Amino acid sequence: MTAPPLELIEALIQCCPEAVNIPIHHCMDGSTHSDLYRGFTPLHAVCLISTTSSEPTASTTTSTHEAIVALMLHAKPQSISTRTTHHRWLPLHAACTTRRNQHAQVPLPPHVTLLQWLVGAFPASVTSMTMGGVSPLTLLWERYFDKEEEEEDYLLDEMDGHWFGDDGGDDDDGDDNEPIKQRVEDITQEINVWHADQVWKVLRLMGEAAYHTQLDDNHHNGNQTKHSSCFQTQIVHVSVTDTTTVEITQSVVVEERRLCFQPLVAFAGLKETTVEMMIFVIQRCHHELLTSALSDEGANNDGQSTTITTKDENDDQQNLTTQGASEKTHNNPESLHDSTDRDGNTPLSIAASLNRNTNPDARCTNNQLFSILLTLDPTAARKCNNKGEYPISRAIGVGIGWDDGVQILWRAFPEVLVVMEDLSQYPRRLVPFMLAASAAVVCDDVEEQDGGEDGRKDLLMLDLCYRLLCVNPEGVRGGILKYSAP
Repeated sequence: MTAPPLELIEALIQCCPEAVNIPIHHCMDGSTHSDLYRGFTPLHAVCLISTTSSEPTASTTTSTHEAIVALMLHAKPQSISTRTTHHRWLPLHAACTTRRNQHAQVPLPPHVTLLQWLVGAFPASVTSMTMGGVSPLTLLWERYFDKEEEEEDYLLDEMDGHWFGDDGGDDDDGDDNEPIKQRVEDITQEINVWHADQVWKVLRLMGEAAYHTQLDDNHHNGNQTKHSSCFQTQIVHVSVTDTTTVEITQSVVVEERRLCFQPLVAFAGLKETTVEMMIFVIQRCHHELLTSALSDEGANNDGQSTTITTKDENDDQQNLTTQGASEKTHNNPESLHDSTDRDGNTPLSIAASLNRNTNPDARCTNNQLFSILLTLDPTAARKCNNKGEYPISRAIGVGIGWDDGVQILWRAFPEVLVVMEDLSQYPRRLVPFMLAASAAVVCDDVEEQDGGEDGRKDLLMLDLCYRLLCVNPEGVRGGILKYSAP
C-alpha cells in the first residue's frame, strides 16, 4: 500500500481541517480485519499505511508519511488522543502494529521521526492499553523481536485478551532449602531483533516517555490539571513541501531529567517489559557504555604522538583499545551496576515495586525479572535507596509473596532478616517480617474492591510473615528489649 498524494491530502485538510478527526464506521474493502479498522481516523490510517508500505524502496515514502502526519497534527492536535470504537486503538498503536509487509521476509524498519512526533504529541500513549490490554510499546516489540518459532500474524488475536503469563519454571515445592529455578541464567544470550539500531532508538524514546509520564502521574496523584515537572512544550517546524512549513506541538523531557535518564531503571518498572526485552535493553546499555569508553579513549589519544604501524599492528591495537574500553565499563563507577534514579532506586528496587504476578497486563513474572537483574548485579538486593528501603522491603509493600519473588530476594541478601539493634535503619522501624504482618492487616482493613482479592492478599502476606520467621526465628525478638515498657 503506497502513501496517498501529498498535494491532495494537503488540499483536503485546508478545505476541511475537521476531517482529520472524523472516524470511519464501515470498511468497504472486504478486509477480514474490518472490525479493527472501524473507528479509524485519517491519522490512524496513515500511521497504519506507514508500517505496511509495499513499495520496493520504503525510504521513498518515508518523507511523505511524515509530511502527512505533520499536516494532520498541525490541523487537529487532539486527533492524537482519539481512540477507535471497537479495539480502542490510538494512532500510536497503528504506527506500531505487528502486521508485516506481505512481500517481505522481515518487517519494514520503523519510521523513527514519525514515531518520535507521535510520542511527543501524546507521551502517555506509549503505555495506553487497547481493549485487550496491549500497548504501543508491546506492539512495537512484538513486531521486531524475531522469535525462534514461526508464528502467524496475530494482529487481532493479541487484541482479544490479556496476557496472564506463566510461572517461568518456578515450580518450587515449598522447601526453603531448594533454590527457585531461574529461567534466565545468561544475559549475554543473543536476542534477535530486526533493525536493532533503529528499534533501540524508538524503544529508548518510548521508555523515556513512559517513565517520565509515570513520574508525573505519581507526583500529581492523577490530577491532570497540575503542571508537568518532567515535560516541557516545544514547537517543531516541519517543512512538508518546498513552500509549506507547519508547526507541531511536542512534549519533550526537560533537559535536567533527560541527562540523568537511566533506561534500565525505566524498563524495570514497566509492565510491558518481557524477559527478552530486558536482556536487549541491558545489552544495548552496555553497548552505549562501551561506545562512550571508546570515544573517551580516542579523545585521550588525540594529543599523543603518532607512530607508523603495519596493518597487523593496527588490528592488534584496535583489539587492545576495545578490550581496555570494555574493562572500563565494568570498573567505571557509572557502569550498569550503578544505574539508579534520583531517589537512589536501583533497577531491582524499581522492579520490586510492581507485582507482576497479579497484574494481568504484565508480560513476565517477578522471579523472571528479578533473576535477570540479579544476574546483571548480584549485589543489587543489598542496595537500599535514599529512604533506606531494600528491594525486599518494596516487594513486601506491594504484596509480593514468598514464592512470587521474595524468596529470590532473600537468597541474594539473607542478612536483611538479621534484626539490627537500631530499628531506625529500617523503613518505618519495621523489619521485613513486620512489614509483611502490617501489610496483612492493611489488606484486611481495606474495603474489598476486587471481588475477594483483598482476602487472598491477606493470606498471602500472613504466609510470607510465617516464611520469613521460619528462616530467621530470632527476628521476632528484634527491638523488644530496647522498646519495652519500664
